[in-house]
Amino acid sequence: MNPVYEKTLCCLCGESIHVYRIRTPEEAEEVTHGDYVSAMKDDLGLCSTEKTGCFYIVRSTLFMRRGVDEPGEASNGYYFFDLFDLNKGEFPTAGQRLPMIPDHKEKKDQIGIVGDGLEHIGAQGCKSRAGSSGYRFSKEEMKAAQTVQSLVLKPGDWEPEPDDHEIERSSNYYLTGVCNGMFGREAPTPSLPVRHGKLAIEPKCPFLETRWDSSDGIPFHPWCLGMFLQQCRFRLNYLPINELVWMFLNPPHEAIEWLMEKFFHSEEKSIRGEGGYITTNPFSVSDLRPLFERATATDLSFSVDDTPFKIRRDTTRDCFSKLPQELRLSLLEHLRPEDIASLRLASRSFDYIPIFFWYRLLCRDMPWIWEIWSDDPPYFWATVTYDDILQNEKEGYEPDPGSKERVVLSHSIDVDKHLVEWTLSKPLLDKTNWYMLYRDIRRLYRRSEFLQNREKIWQTQDRILRTMGLVPAKHHCRKGCTNTHAG
Repeated sequence: MNPVYEKTLCCLCGESIHVYRIRTPEEAEEVTHGDYVSAMKDDLGLCSTEKTGCFYIVRSTLFMRRGVDEPGEASNGYYFFDLFDLNKGEFPTAGQRLPMIPDHKEKKDQIGIVGDGLEHIGAQGCKSRAGSSGYRFSKEEMKAAQTVQSLVLKPGDWEPEPDDHEIERSSNYYLTGVCNGMFGREAPTPSLPVRHGKLAIEPKCPFLETRWDSSDGIPFHPWCLGMFLQQCRFRLNYLPINELVWMFLNPPHEAIEWLMEKFFHSEEKSIRGEGGYITTNPFSVSDLRPLFERATATDLSFSVDDTPFKIRRDTTRDCFSKLPQELRLSLLEHLRPEDIASLRLASRSFDYIPIFFWYRLLCRDMPWIWEIWSDDPPYFWATVTYDDILQNEKEGYEPDPGSKERVVLSHSIDVDKHLVEWTLSKPLLDKTNWYMLYRDIRRLYRRSEFLQNREKIWQTQDRILRTMGLVPAKHHCRKGCTNTHAG
């Protein structure tokens, strides 16, 4: 079976919601994010104790068996180890370390452990593509990687609630709470808090299902919906939620090939190790904050009409000198930054480029830095997880006596106060060094996975809007700049 059918995909980025973290040998068991990468999930044979330093930790001893010389179907799903490796014949115990070897086939006098009971522990040389390396991403960075939310069609007796988002008031759909990962494509997964009476998410991407019931949820990463809302503000100035669902239910013929490629093959790309930075929350602003603070720390003499460049002595032999300044700037708006730099070297007429010009380039080249143009606060559900809601329960109950699960009806988070740490003050147009900000963000981008993640999701959603027929390949955004880089 194609792995895409076994996993839940985000409808707004096409990536799997099942993102795992492979813990390092130095980390405790609780550091594993969500479910762990078991031997069954990581069956590509890319790692071994000898070559990469990786090994297994026994997580469960519930299913074990002794090996025989002529194994039958009963050995399927088991990994076998020599008795020499298992304390001289004793059965392994939970927490015990076992070697990762190329051949775990059954033989007599071996002990077999079901693959789901073995956790892959990744050393520095780990090559596994079943999860993200603990050396690459911290637990905190991956905190929201499996957070899922869903849009559900409003029933006939739907009633508004005080914390409804604008899209719930203006569309035919409402938002569920959030959950941590999914039990599977067919199994409801509890979500917190309960919203509009919905206790669990039953996610199905309409485009991938042969049957899609109106009670099924449309799953997405909350941060992806938050970005979609920003993109719609930037491109359209309204939120086309009804049209989005309609597109997935009735995809236009010319869009089917792209949707097939994006959604059906996203899992294959993950297996090949592409796009691993999808695990970082694009709403994090910790890296951007110092750049914004530096660019906005201007003095009274600062003017966005000044140029950041040194003016060289003019020459009448420069053919561009005969063009009006407005025409020269108009020409620059159609060039890449590298071409602008080359043109400045070739012509002294382009020494004067006002600082404000780089604001227009930011809108054109990096519209996904919405902090420079958006007045909207961050999407709240993109900044919290299932555990955050659980730990800030205001009202709730146990569904069954002695149950470890909680049904949270409401949370106690002060939303406005909470969003402060996720918010950057919008820079003033006439008090910001836009050239400095543009330059610094480009430098940060080369090493920032969260910025690369932003751009990746933004480009995918730009394509979704064009698939919906709402945005042409080349268009003018609401901020007055021409977008010529539409994916």
